[in-house]
Amino acid sequence: MESCTYLLPPSSTTTFSIHHLLHHLLPRPPPPSPSPSPSPPPPPSITFSITFSLVHHHHHLLHHLLHHLYHPSPSTL
Repeated sequence: MESCTYLLPPSSTTTFSIHHLLHHLLPRPPPPSPSPSPSPPPPPSITFSITFSLVHHHHHLLHHLLHHLYHPSPSTL
């Protein structure tokens, strides 16, 4: 066997990274209840857009925070 067979495509790595990030950002889903839920689950497209906006928002906040931490404003110098 060649070692290249163990490498994952970039798309799989990116998907895993996003999933790993979402796992820590989003709250954990409640345990499954024995009775069926009254409301149907949201479509995957809506869920994806919500999670994507959350990731983008958190990324923006993190970037903003790091920018102020590592690049102090002239008034603090």
